[in-house]
Amino acid sequence: MRDSEQAEIIETKLDEADKAAVVSDVRYSADEVFKRVRERIEHLS
Repeated sequence: MRDSEQAEIIETKLDEADKAAVVSDVRYSADEVFKRVRERIEHLS
């Protein structure tokens, strides 16, 4: 996968997360968000 394709996927996922956050009352700290991201990245490796 090219970097530009990977960047597009990431942008799409961030847009989806922004939309989900608007309609949800659940809030996560920055530490929790980055912990979850790291776990997903490690799982893909």
